[in-house]
Amino acid sequence: MTNNEIMWKLTELRDLLILSGKKSSESESEEERIAAEEVEKTGNSSLIDQLRTKIPPGLIEMIEIPELDAITINKINRELGVTTLNGLRKVAKKRQLRRLEGISSKRELSILRSIKLLLEPPERFPSAIAKPMGDKIVADIMLIPGVINATLSGELRRGMEMVDFISIVIKGDNSEEILGVMSKHPLFKKNIFKSSLKLVVETNIKLKVEMEVAESSEYWHRVHHTTGSADYIEEFERIDKSRNITLGVDTINCEQDLYKKLDMQYVEPELRESKSVIELAIKGEIPELINMDDYKGDLHSHTMWSDGTGTVEEIARAAIKQQYSYLAITEHTKSLKIARGITEQELEQQMDEIDKLNSKFAEEGIPFRLLKGVEVDILKSGILDFENEVLEKMDLVIASVHTDFDQSKQKMTERIIKALENPYVNIFAHPTGRILGRRSGYEVDLDQVFAAAKETGTVLEINSAPDRLDLNYLDAKRARDMGIKIAINTDSHDPERLSNISFGIQEAKKGWLKAEDVINCMGLEELQEFFKAQKN
Repeated sequence: MTNNEIMWKLTELRDLLILSGKKSSESESEEERIAAEEVEKTGNSSLIDQLRTKIPPGLIEMIEIPELDAITINKINRELGVTTLNGLRKVAKKRQLRRLEGISSKRELSILRSIKLLLEPPERFPSAIAKPMGDKIVADIMLIPGVINATLSGELRRGMEMVDFISIVIKGDNSEEILGVMSKHPLFKKNIFKSSLKLVVETNIKLKVEMEVAESSEYWHRVHHTTGSADYIEEFERIDKSRNITLGVDTINCEQDLYKKLDMQYVEPELRESKSVIELAIKGEIPELINMDDYKGDLHSHTMWSDGTGTVEEIARAAIKQQYSYLAITEHTKSLKIARGITEQELEQQMDEIDKLNSKFAEEGIPFRLLKGVEVDILKSGILDFENEVLEKMDLVIASVHTDFDQSKQKMTERIIKALENPYVNIFAHPTGRILGRRSGYEVDLDQVFAAAKETGTVLEINSAPDRLDLNYLDAKRARDMGIKIAINTDSHDPERLSNISFGIQEAKKGWLKAEDVINCMGLEELQEFFKAQKN
């Protein structure tokens, strides 16, 4: 038994002990120690078997929900009496989970989505589900002896919003041993195909995972081949053959080498959809696109003042850790009661807290600033939830639609345009209202909205929440081509979700956006001047 398999069994043991109520701290009991020694010697433990028979099966099934760990499941069971997936779905639909400490409204919605995937698996999966799962699988592969490298490829690497399967290419010495270990991974419920070089499995949500092992000399060839779309790879291989250049395996140490050999500009994975991009690569006409190093700060985040789970200081410290120059706090407003929207008086109190924190950061010598913002609701009539005398005090104002999605296309379009015409609105957030895999969004004429955004100087958002990605890359490119500035924000409801910015950067890159197109790439002073100019 490999170290990976022992680790998976010990994790199962720990989770079962927590679910049974026998473990409530990190300290190891005598019973757990004996069981762990048994696992290391035999690969299993009689205690694991006993616990599996005593714990309600539904609680064990909940472990497969990415947003939940054993401690949280135990808390849900203890405080809400939930023992099945259907029971969990019922309390989540009644919005009872968000009443528990540490569970935000966003997390509750994510839990609901995951339950639906477990009970009613779809044909295609949002990258919000597939990417974290793929990253976890790659991390586990890298722990196997003999593995040199492993990379996500396919649709996920191209930044597709919905995927058919997870594709992984592995560089390693003993393919059969590597794939043999992975065939026993606890995420995988069914082996579909296995050969000496390839393993295809199905996960607990019926999402397929294809893993192939390549020799060191072929690794980057296989990563490249499995990343591009069929059209793109067909055209790339045609160019390769027409130039009669042998891509020597001994000189290919990365994907960039493949392109250098063909005297072509490197094509980022996100752009490898259409074969037309290859012509631009041959001419060297692909512009330098946005990347994480260009990004200076997030302009859309929530805290415990509304429906987030962290304090203002906690999310600020998380932003500082990501080396941001600034972060905007933008709570929901009073009419959105489901999200505990704040009142004008509460907003004033939060602004005072932000002032104190900015002074504190300055005293600590940290080059970082919290910006006073608000995500004001666009009401059904198009008026904003707060009066202008409140909005004029803010560093920035985000406007968004959260209610009355059933309005006609004309009414919704008029509603949004009226909001954009308010001189204090800086950014229009998640412009279509879609949730990938759950709802398509409201009916709206984006041509008219884009025209209004250009006329009023309103910035449009790429919301980086991986189940939103709104605007999508096609609409973001269209807006950019019209001269409209873009903001890329995470809409974080807890400090950890600031890391979701990678999804938004990837979406922007797929839409051919450059740093100059995105206001989050401005320094603090330039950004503040930009917001002032918008009001004028």
